[in-house]
Amino acid sequence: LLGMATKETMVTAPLIVLLYDRTFVAGSFRAAWRDRGRFYAALSSTWLLLAGLVITNRGRGGSAGLGATIDPWTYFITQCAAIVTYLRLTVWPAGQVFDYGVATVDGLAAVLPQFLLLSTAAALTVWSLKRNQPAGFLGSTCFLILAPSSSVVPVATQTMAEHRMYLALAPLVLLGALAVHGGGKSRARRRIAIVLAFAVAAVLGATTYVRNHTYRSELALWSDTVAKRPDNPRARNNLGLALMQAGQEREAEVEFRRTIELQPNHALAHFNLGTLQFTRGQTAEAEIHFRAALNADFHYGSARLNLGQVLTQLGRKAEAVAEFRHVLADDPNAHDARTNLAALLIDAGELAEGEALLRVVLAAEPGVAEAHYHLGRLLEKSGRVAAAETEWGEALRLKPTFAPAHLAVANRLAQRSEPRRAEAAYREALRLDPRLSEAYFGLGNVLAKEQRFVEAISAYGEALTLQSDHVQARNNLANAQLVGGQLEEAVASYERILAVRPTDVAVRRNLDVARELLREKNASGRRFP
Repeated sequence: LLGMATKETMVTAPLIVLLYDRTFVAGSFRAAWRDRGRFYAALSSTWLLLAGLVITNRGRGGSAGLGATIDPWTYFITQCAAIVTYLRLTVWPAGQVFDYGVATVDGLAAVLPQFLLLSTAAALTVWSLKRNQPAGFLGSTCFLILAPSSSVVPVATQTMAEHRMYLALAPLVLLGALAVHGGGKSRARRRIAIVLAFAVAAVLGATTYVRNHTYRSELALWSDTVAKRPDNPRARNNLGLALMQAGQEREAEVEFRRTIELQPNHALAHFNLGTLQFTRGQTAEAEIHFRAALNADFHYGSARLNLGQVLTQLGRKAEAVAEFRHVLADDPNAHDARTNLAALLIDAGELAEGEALLRVVLAAEPGVAEAHYHLGRLLEKSGRVAAAETEWGEALRLKPTFAPAHLAVANRLAQRSEPRRAEAAYREALRLDPRLSEAYFGLGNVLAKEQRFVEAISAYGEALTLQSDHVQARNNLANAQLVGGQLEEAVASYERILAVRPTDVAVRRNLDVARELLREKNASGRRFP
């Protein structure tokens, strides 16, 4: 009963017990039923549990059973090649493949030799079984164990899998051991059999040792699998993940793209490629792949969450809000989506709903640093500055490497006219995340106030490299260039600002000053102090 609740292959277990009884105990099916009929009725009744589980699980979500994407005949002829491969590995376990993928055989002609071999083996098994010979029991047991997964009932997620042979290996190993034992009637033959057995064990032990080396890491395992099954999209996607975890991003991207070539609707590969591009700042490309992942799997929550983050970075915040709300509709416990949604609502000034969302997150998971950080932002906007600083401190206690919280603390220190501490906080934020344009902007402001104009100009330049439309950074850069004597650069910077904000009186006045000083400098031919 526990076995039936565990795996579908248990369906043949009562039949194997009955065959054992008939072959080694009762001598016939009739005698076995007469002596132990209630016992077999009890064993058979456990099929009811298995049937109920199979029905309620809808064939493993459509990935197995007669309603799967592979038809029974195609699956059957594919199993002819699979079972012969398993038998070959039983004799000589070399060239194993961790994941064969979902490849199928084109037609019976492609596996005719294997079909004839298995038909012969089946016929010999039936012949031995009719004569109630032990070999018939062993052969039947092997075929019965394989039958649920390796006959006509498709398992669409893996058309071949070596682990299906593990239990079916037992009767074959026993058959081989009995054959060796039967040939050792004399002392000399027994010695030869013992030597042969030890030799076989040593050789097989060596092949096991060699094969185990493939399992030393995910990267080694999936590299081996792809080398043997280059057209397996699942293996290539997993190799890409292993490469990404090993820091080999360029090689990982190649594998993800190859996966998509092999299977254009591979949701995981699109998601992984999108994630890789997102981390590189390639937001437009990442959006394409996250949407492709959702086209393949509409309820792929992680893809929708990342899509929302991409849209946030692209400035399409209304669309991002819709995506985060969609994630929460599918999964009310998706607190990462709730936190991101709250952040956007705070930006939009919807503080009440934003605070309510963050309180829900922190009530369920008090250790979410991001929620504390955004709550601090909200409290600052509400004028509760001391409470905001407390939340940012908690965020940094929970996650000392959280750059946005360091940036928030730096901004507060700058507002409190603590330039040295503010500078240290800005630099720590940038050390943790060199892409924070606002940290460069804030650092530039602190340096400018300290009259360290050369350093300030550099900081503003970095901010504009990351965010070219940061008008305030460009304005402060122009001011620092003007005061620092970089007049040509100041004029160019002011002119770029006016191209965007032509009515800005202060910028136009500063531009006039910069032009006048530049004229004086050019007229006198002297260096501007």
